[in-house]
Amino acid sequence: MNISKLICRLSFGLFVLTVLGLFIPQAAFCQVEKLGIVQYTPPKGWNKSLGKNIVAYSEVNKTTGRFCTITLYGATPGTGNPKSDFVRDWNNLVVKPFTGDANPKTETSAAEGWTAIAAGTVIDFQGGQALALLTVFSKSRITVSILGIFNDEAYVNQLTAFVTGIDIDKASAAVKPAAAKPTSPPAVANGRLVIPPITRQLTIADLVGE
Repeated sequence: MNISKLICRLSFGLFVLTVLGLFIPQAAFCQVEKLGIVQYTPPKGWNKSLGKNIVAYSEVNKTTGRFCTITLYGATPGTGNPKSDFVRDWNNLVVKPFTGDANPKTETSAAEGWTAIAAGTVIDFQGGQALALLTVFSKSRITVSILGIFNDEAYVNQLTAFVTGIDIDKASAAVKPAAAKPTSPPAVANGRLVIPPITRQLTIADLVGE
């Protein structure tokens, strides 16, 4: 699979669904869980890992090597500028840990006081390449981020369902100060487009370097 071509096909469509999903009434969903002010519907049957103000879900196919991780970073203080919020989280969650594109093409939309900015890039991940898609929601100095990392387009439906299923408590006016979103050490880059040799479920530690 050519991941570079895949990102061109997926990023905009996923972003549109992301923005629309933020404002879909939650009556359409079930089995809702919460991370602070964020409600979400977890992917069924996936491995769950919890960190401080972070929840991650992962699935690994040991036979084919296909994998996907979806990480929700709960509400943290923002800069007051959606673009600055995105740049900060993009650098911390994608560029520094995974040597992603430092200046990705972004898509932006706004509704009900929230601004959503999304982008995607090819990344180095555990000795191979994968696709990372980050969406950052900003409002009134609050940010919420969702990062999806996968190496097979078959996971797009699950990622889309997760992102479009979130709902942020719009009544929350402030968030207590929190530490910056953690990063992980750079992955080994070998320049090859291969399926990473993952043989276990991924955890928070894989994503934040614990």
